[in-house]
Amino acid sequence: MQPLSRTNALSKQYSSGGAVISAIAGVSLSIAVGEFVAIRGRSSSGKSTLMNLLVCSIGPIPVNTC
Repeated sequence: MQPLSRTNALSKQYSSGGAVISAIAGVSLSIAVGEFVAIRGRSSSGKSTLMNLLVCSIGPIPVNTC
């Protein structure tokens, strides 16, 4: 059975004042149909960025998988 959602080495970087900030680095995830998933982490660890990438509200770099 195919997973409902799957990522492989997902990454997202932002530029800020000449510096490159890595918000997500190398995240691989597979979510099966009917599975419940919790995204946990400390403040500013990239949880919201990961969720936005998973629902395709922001595109991954360099490939847009939406």
